[in-house]
Amino acid sequence: MWKLIQKKRSFLTVLFFISFTWIAANLFVLNSHEQEETRYVQAEMDIFTSELESITTTYQEFAQFIFNTTINQEAITSLLHVANHATGNERDGLRSEVFDLLEGPYEDMMQFNFRQLHLHLDDGTSFLRMHDPDTYGDSLYGFRPMIEDAQMKKAPVSGYEEGRSFNGYRFVFPLFHNDELVGSGEISLSLLAAIGIINDIYPMDNTQFILHQDKVEDTILDTYQSNYIPSFISTDYVFDRDSTIFGSNEDRYDIYKSYEVQQTIRQEARAQLPDHEPFHFSLSHDERGFLVQFIPIANYEEEAIGYFISALEDDRVEVIRMQRNRELTYINGFFLILTLFFTILYFDRRKINQLATTDLLTGLMNRRAFIRAADHHLKASAKSGEPLAIALMDIDHFKQINDTYGHDAGDTALKEIAQLFNNALDQQDLSARWGGEEFIVLMPSTHAKEAEIRLDAIRDQITRHTFLNRSTITISIGVTDLHGRKERLEHLITEADSALYSAKDLGRNQVFCFEPPDQT
Repeated sequence: MWKLIQKKRSFLTVLFFISFTWIAANLFVLNSHEQEETRYVQAEMDIFTSELESITTTYQEFAQFIFNTTINQEAITSLLHVANHATGNERDGLRSEVFDLLEGPYEDMMQFNFRQLHLHLDDGTSFLRMHDPDTYGDSLYGFRPMIEDAQMKKAPVSGYEEGRSFNGYRFVFPLFHNDELVGSGEISLSLLAAIGIINDIYPMDNTQFILHQDKVEDTILDTYQSNYIPSFISTDYVFDRDSTIFGSNEDRYDIYKSYEVQQTIRQEARAQLPDHEPFHFSLSHDERGFLVQFIPIANYEEEAIGYFISALEDDRVEVIRMQRNRELTYINGFFLILTLFFTILYFDRRKINQLATTDLLTGLMNRRAFIRAADHHLKASAKSGEPLAIALMDIDHFKQINDTYGHDAGDTALKEIAQLFNNALDQQDLSARWGGEEFIVLMPSTHAKEAEIRLDAIRDQITRHTFLNRSTITISIGVTDLHGRKERLEHLITEADSALYSAKDLGRNQVFCFEPPDQT
């Protein structure tokens, strides 16, 4: 396996570089477009929250004006002062007086989208709800932190808070009579009103909101639970019953009416709703593109209690993603073609190299390739002192085979003998067709005598082998080695050739080791 890797090292290096660059290019495109999409969506969310803050700030100033001119008056505060110490019918009478004083201003407030005007006694008890004057006397401490804070801190507070009857942005002001705290007054703006203003400003936007069901059930009085209905988005969230697309633009395209859109929003939002973090996705409907954003709603105590849902008719996110997909297609197509090109080039070169170094008939090395590989082994053995054996093999009476059975039978015999040799040799050994009916073998780390034994076993196997033409073939082999000497390859081949001739002279079908001449 390691040798295979070594042989293909250059190809694998190029392939690794292409793969690394390919992955890096994909990651770059994905990251750049993700950042572009994030910047765009964040900008849209910033616009939405900025508009919402602008609306609530404007209404806060308006509420302050109403409080100063209508509620924070001697006639009102004095009645509250008395009501704090009154009971039963006396308190009911005081409530009626306050109602008469505020009825006109309250009706004027309703024309400007204010939803509630609510007065509380100094112990947090509901004194008068102008929208429902028959519901009173319930303690708001524990349910309405804003009222408790305004009275304890004796300072105005504002923010979103779920009330005992309605949700809304609330502006709570402490009330004093002769510098004594007598209660608080509350003016609220419903979420629907704020959404209606946004939808009027942005005709292409469809804004909704959902509230967590548990928050609603824990706070809302039983008589007002019917103000909320289950949402199609999740069973854990509810809609305000009146939360249809609100605003004066009758031509608005109401995306939420589509059951298909409802299904898509539910599936996309299901996994992300519990995180109480902003998220977005895009969808298409009636050949229109929409950017759907979920923006968390936090109450006065900064708890996540729901989401604003903005479905903006805008295909910018879809355009960004289509551009990303186009670039990924181009990149992947380019690198796929590049990979195929280098793969084809590698295998073509490998095939050419194989043709240049392989004997086409037998599949063994050719003479040129053997000499190059043998020179490398020869230098390594001379340097390390390890033995090395070289053998020449010749088929006995090969001309008779060709004359008797034909050249095709001779070629078949050559291929079979080459296969027998290849199967019997060790993996480290080299074998090649030297020319005609001659073969050559190189055995690293092998003495001549050891090579003689191994080659004689191969010779015997060939002798006993039945060839396709049912003939018997014998071979003669000459062996020499490099042990203890520094010889050139051609000298060793000459010695092996001399030994081969000795084997033939002695009767063929045998292995003969080269015997150097006596130096004495």
